Amino acid sequence: MIRRKHFLIAFVSLFLPMLLSFFGLSRLEKPLIERSLSAPKEGFVLKIGMEANYPSFNWTETTNDPEYNYPISGQVGQYAGGYDVQIARFLAEDNGWQLEIYKLDWDSLVPSLQSGTINAVIAGMSDTAERRQSIDFTDPYYTSELVLIARKDDERFSDDFDPTESEGIRFVTQLGTVEDEIAKDWAENYGATYVNPTEDYPMSFMNVSQNLADAVICEYPVAMAMMDAYPSLAMYTVDETKVDSSFLQQLSVSIGIAKDDRDGILAQLNASLAKLDDEDRKNFMDAALERSKVLQNMEGEDESGNHILYLLENYWVEFGYGTLNTLILAVVGTIVGLVIGIFVSQVRNLRIEKEDNVFAKSGKAVAKSLAWAYETFFRATPMMIQAMIFFLLGPAIGIIWTNLSPSGDIGRIFNGYMLCGLIVICINTGAYMTENIKSGLNGVDKGQSEAARSLGLSKTRTLYGVVLPQAIRNVLPTIGNELVVNIKDSSVLNVIGLTELYMTASIATNTNYFRIEGYVIICVIYLVLVLFFSAILKILSNRLSFPDQVNWLGFRKGRLSKAIARHRDAQRKTILIDGLKGEKDE
Repeated sequence: MIRRKHFLIAFVSLFLPMLLSFFGLSRLEKPLIERSLSAPKEGFVLKIGMEANYPSFNWTETTNDPEYNYPISGQVGQYAGGYDVQIARFLAEDNGWQLEIYKLDWDSLVPSLQSGTINAVIAGMSDTAERRQSIDFTDPYYTSELVLIARKDDERFSDDFDPTESEGIRFVTQLGTVEDEIAKDWAENYGATYVNPTEDYPMSFMNVSQNLADAVICEYPVAMAMMDAYPSLAMYTVDETKVDSSFLQQLSVSIGIAKDDRDGILAQLNASLAKLDDEDRKNFMDAALERSKVLQNMEGEDESGNHILYLLENYWVEFGYGTLNTLILAVVGTIVGLVIGIFVSQVRNLRIEKEDNVFAKSGKAVAKSLAWAYETFFRATPMMIQAMIFFLLGPAIGIIWTNLSPSGDIGRIFNGYMLCGLIVICINTGAYMTENIKSGLNGVDKGQSEAARSLGLSKTRTLYGVVLPQAIRNVLPTIGNELVVNIKDSSVLNVIGLTELYMTASIATNTNYFRIEGYVIICVIYLVLVLFFSAILKILSNRLSFPDQVNWLGFRKGRLSKAIARHRDAQRKTILIDGLKGEKDE
C-alpha cells in the first residue's frame, strides 16, 4: 500500500537530477563532449546544421533525388537541397568524411554548434564580430551582392537605388541577418521605416506582395530563387557606394565552427574551399537556382487554380504525419501531465506534523520546496524556451536527440525530436495540472474524507478511492482546456526541429510559396481537432455530472428511458422495503 513518504522518495529521485541539470549543467562553459586531439581522419562524421528553408542556399524537399538533394538526419522523408548542400557534399567528399545534415531553426544553429549537436553551420551565415564572440568561421565560401525586391507598380524604386532617398519606405528582412542590420541603419539615418523582421525570407516576400511592407532587402541568390513565385514583384540593384562598407563585407558567407576549433576541422575545411575557384562556386549557385526554378515550375502547376486543393493532393502525407504528431504530443502530454500533477499536488499538500522526527520534517520541507520550485519555474517560463534548454542540454548529459531516429516511416513519429518534445510538454503540463488538482481537492467537502475514514478506509484508499475521483470530476473542464491548449501550443516545438502540424505547412510551401493557403489548411485542421476534443470532453462532463439523466452520447434521456429508470427505481425500493420487513419480522 502506497504511503505519503513514498511520494517524497519518488519526487526527489525524479526531479532533483533535472533541477541540478538546469541550475548546474546549464552554466558549464564548455559542453561535456569528447574533444578531438588532432585533425579528424577519414571516416569522420561532418554534422552540418542549416535551416533548410533559405532558398537558394538551402531548402527542404520531400522527394529523394540523390543528384540534387541529401537526406536530413532524424527527419524521415525530408531532404535538403540548395547551394549549401552542394558545398557540404564537396567538403565531405574531398576529405573522405561522412556527411549528416540537420534541420534546425535559425536561432538554434549557434547554440547547437556550441552544445556539440552539430560541428559546423553551413547556412548562408555571415562572419560578424558579434558572432565571433560565440563561434569561429572559415574563409568565405560565397560572396553576394545586395538587391531590393519591391512591387512593380512602386515608382520609388529603380536600379542603383540610392539608400539616402529611402525616407518613408518600409523595409522588411529576415530576422538575424545582416540585411536586418542594414534596414535598422537606413531607418535610423535616412528616415526609412523599419518593419519587424520575419522568421524567413518567403514571409518577407509575402509581406511586400500583400502591401504590408514596401521592399525586401536581401542577397541576389535569395531573390533569384523566389522571383518566379511572385510575378507582381521586381528586383532592383542597390548603389553599394552609398552602403556602409562594414555591411558589404558581411555579404560574404562562411562556415561556422565551434570556438577554438574544438573538432580540429578548420584547416581542412579552408584547404578544401581553396580548391574551389570562382567558376566552381558560380556553377554551384547556378545549379541551385536552376533546381529552385524547376521545383517552382513543378509545384506551381495548378490547372484548377486552387492552391489549397493542390497542397492537399501533393502533401497530404506530410499534413497527415504532422497532425498525428500533434495529437500524440497533446494527448500524451495531457495524460502524463495529469499524473505528474496528482503526484506533485500531494507533495505540495504534505503536512509537517508535530510528532514527526527531524529527518521527516526536513524531508517534507525539502520536498515541498522542490515541488514549489518545479511548479513555479515551468508555469512562469515559455514552453519554447524550455524546449530549447532541454534540446541543447542533451549533449551535456549524454543525449544526442538528433541521433535517436529509427529508419522507415516509424521514424517520422518516434524519433529524438519527438522524445524531447514529449518530455517538455509533459513536464510543462504537469506544472499546470498541479494547480488544477489542488483546486479540485480543495473543492471536495471534508465530510467525504471523514465518512470514508469512519467506515475504516485508510488515508490512501480514501484519497484515491473517494476524494481524488471527485476532485478530477470537479476540474474536468480545466483538464479539457489543457488538452486544447496543448493541441495549439505544441506548434512552438518546431523550434527544436520537431515536425508537427505547423512545421508541415512550412515544408509544403517552402518551394512553391503558397504560404497563405498552407496556413489556411493547418488552421482548419487545428479547428477540427479542437472542436472534436471539446465535444468529447463536454459529453464526458455531462455524463459524470448527470449519470442518470444523460446517455453515453451526451444527450439527455428521453421519456421512455426515464420511465424505464423510474420503473427500475421502484423495483429497487420494493426489494429494499421487503428486505427490511423481513429483518424486522425476524
